[in-house]
Amino acid sequence: MTNIKLKYGLIALVIIGIVGIAFTFRQSWFRVPAGKVKVARVQLEELLAQHPDWSKYQNLQRELNKLEQNWAKEIGENPSLRDNIGLEVEGLQRQTDEIQQAFNEEVQLKLANLNKALEEYIKNRQNQAASLYKEKVDALNDRLTKELKSRADANNEALSRVRAQIQSDYQITLSNLQLQLTVAELALNPQEQWGEKEKIQAEIDRINREIEDRVRAEYEKLQAEYDHFVEQRKAEISTELEAYQKQLRQEMSADIQKYREKLESEFDTWRQKREAELQNAVKSREEQLSQEFREYSAKRQVLVAQLKQLKEDMLWEVKTAAKRMARAKSVDLVVTGDLARLPSFDWTAKLARELYEK
Repeated sequence: MTNIKLKYGLIALVIIGIVGIAFTFRQSWFRVPAGKVKVARVQLEELLAQHPDWSKYQNLQRELNKLEQNWAKEIGENPSLRDNIGLEVEGLQRQTDEIQQAFNEEVQLKLANLNKALEEYIKNRQNQAASLYKEKVDALNDRLTKELKSRADANNEALSRVRAQIQSDYQITLSNLQLQLTVAELALNPQEQWGEKEKIQAEIDRINREIEDRVRAEYEKLQAEYDHFVEQRKAEISTELEAYQKQLRQEMSADIQKYREKLESEFDTWRQKREAELQNAVKSREEQLSQEFREYSAKRQVLVAQLKQLKEDMLWEVKTAAKRMARAKSVDLVVTGDLARLPSFDWTAKLARELYEK
């Protein structure tokens, strides 16, 4: 520390610092009149900026800045410039969140695809059931048509047989009446012939009507049985179709449920596998980031140490050279920084020329 009294200044050797320094060059303690103390003022940073190793110092500083910027990009945060910088948890958490977000989006896409697959399966299964039901309806209608035709043909044959039997029952009577009608035309006189012919013809007509009535009655009986058969078969077919439709629905529901369970099982297996992969990825990223941080920290420590040592070396050279030249120039005190407010002269340019232009 330097104390300057009112009349005489007591000057002691001071070791140079970085900001606000003063260094003297007397070899022993002595008193100098205060008004005759020769004080030189220098801008230390300007002297350092002209040092031969200043470009090397700047290169190291740029290398350090680039290293820190790359690390900041890696973790998404500005790393601390402290020597004991720790791993940026927020940066790692951000990357973990990004991985989790990507996984959530992948899950949503997977679920959407599974739902789409299930919807397509349901639609296809419904179309298949509808097709099977239509085939069943067509088959039953075809069978019913054949059954009805067979029953109608059988009824027509039965009716023909009944007609023939009824006609057979009346055949002798009609033949006799027809013979009587012929005889009447031959044996009787015209007046008697007309009355007998009308009587015989009336009997023939009555018998024919009776035949038709009996045939019609048999036809109505057969038709009623046919109509009953039709209604019965339709009811049976309707019941069969309802049972078949119910069966198709049950089978379809069972198949859809089975397919849904299959998709869910596949999704659970996929999700568990992906979660394990993501956990491994996060763990691997943590390990990688930790390793990268250790490498970054080691490189940074080396650069910081090199910068510190280089600056100390440059300062030492500047101090040593300034001390030597101050003695040669009879300069009692060299000040810089805050101490430059003392009455002094600017020695920066001259000292730089003396230091670096030789």
